[in-house]
Amino acid sequence: MGGSTRIWLPCAGAALRLTPDFERLLPMRRRRALLAGVVALLLLAVALPPTLRHLRAAGVLLEVVQLEDPTGLTGLVSTEVEESEGSLRVGDRTLRFLRYRPEGRASPPVALLLHGVHPEGIDERRLRAFARAVAGAGVEVVTPELPELARYEIVPSTLEDIRACAHAFAPPDGGRIGAFGISFAGGLLLMAAANGSQPAPLDYVVAVGAHHSLERLSRFYAGKPVKGPGGRSAPGNPHPYGARVIAYAHAEHFFSPADVAIARQAMQHYLGQRYRQARATLESLSPAGRERMAMMLDNDRKGELGKLLLSAVARNREALAEVSPEGQLAGLRVPTFLVHGAADPVIPSIETRWLATEVPSGQLRETLITPVLGHTDFTNTLPLSDYWRILRVMAGILGEAED
Repeated sequence: MGGSTRIWLPCAGAALRLTPDFERLLPMRRRRALLAGVVALLLLAVALPPTLRHLRAAGVLLEVVQLEDPTGLTGLVSTEVEESEGSLRVGDRTLRFLRYRPEGRASPPVALLLHGVHPEGIDERRLRAFARAVAGAGVEVVTPELPELARYEIVPSTLEDIRACAHAFAPPDGGRIGAFGISFAGGLLLMAAANGSQPAPLDYVVAVGAHHSLERLSRFYAGKPVKGPGGRSAPGNPHPYGARVIAYAHAEHFFSPADVAIARQAMQHYLGQRYRQARATLESLSPAGRERMAMMLDNDRKGELGKLLLSAVARNREALAEVSPEGQLAGLRVPTFLVHGAADPVIPSIETRWLATEVPSGQLRETLITPVLGHTDFTNTLPLSDYWRILRVMAGILGEAED
């Protein structure tokens, strides 16, 4: 044998090359046995759907944590992604969406990816990276803009937007469609799939870092102790972002009527990290309004903000319950995956533990509380066992997508 030996695997579109050093070190018989074993393993990986799903799930995870695959195996089962933009008419308005389509697949399964409370909406960098990763695993991903969530508003009309998108993007040939909901969109997704005159026609749902009760969350943001099932306390301290989102939603309880619109505009700028515009807008507030805003943005005055939050909660319990999954999931009839960051500082993981108590037991596929996630961020610095757990869940989700 001269030079090197190459074994072609047409089904994988790849070749295995043995170096001359390798050839010299092993006798022919052992070399042939080893080659046969390697080829058998690769053929097995290509042939078995569960193995393929785990490889594709590994590709998704590696891409979102921005790590290279040292083996190159995930590249054998991933595909290039074509991105496009469009619009969807829903009622009296138009929703923008981005589509991520795996190249080379005529009728791939579809997944909606619903963004959380973030001013960049479907353009947010991490959301786009996750959409590309899932599409690279063979699922067409559609990210519809949910305008109210992009404006820090958690309102019932978003439920109808989610249902409308599920109907609009369902494959016409009866193919499968699922949905991922991130952060507050996760709780709203569960509600949209569970109730309403026409529940969202979905084949599975995935809630990542979702809420269960906005009233309990507001108490958490106000600095009050909150507990999960069995009396487990919420881990960590609340991130100020959550309290400010709730304060924005109920600005009428914090500011005079003349200051409400200006205060909301200033808070939009602040939450979107547009600090120069926020400072300019603050100049238009009354002196009392500026003092109130200074208190809300001062991390050393959390106690004062907490009292105002509790007062707002007491006056808005019905409105908060209207957009909380608590007590509203009995009608959920699709496979459900619940995933949450163990130390999430914006929505504590006890919220997912509460969700798990209400999803009908026959539909709950997985509940994963993992240190791999923060709120919506992945980390790449943990032991391999932690990544294996989320990889296994991702493989299960891909299995539901493919049926």
